[in-house]
Amino acid sequence: MYVGYGQQVAVVSPMTGRVASYPLAGYFGHLFTAEDLDSKALGRSVLVSSASELLCFDAAGERVWRTTDLAIDGVIVHRVVGDAVEGSAEWDPPGGWRPFRLNLQSGKPA
Repeated sequence: MYVGYGQQVAVVSPMTGRVASYPLAGYFGHLFTAEDLDSKALGRSVLVSSASELLCFDAAGERVWRTTDLAIDGVIVHRVVGDAVEGSAEWDPPGGWRPFRLNLQSGKPA
């Protein structure tokens, strides 16, 4: 279970009771699952966005990667296509959105 609030996201394992909290650079934005993005490539992983970054968690809730400095006021994921995460990052609010494309396995620019 993922809970995003304030400047952090918490991952709770119902099976083990383990709780892990991850600080975010700026406010919590969104959670994105394979179902949300209609993506088989994402599998059971979860993407978490903040004001300026994107994090990827595996099926066990462990952080796989974190990409910082994507934006200054919001990161939105539009789709996962093959090995790429495609989205928009706001650099000049309001409305100054720029596209980004990251490698799904590493979080590095694709």
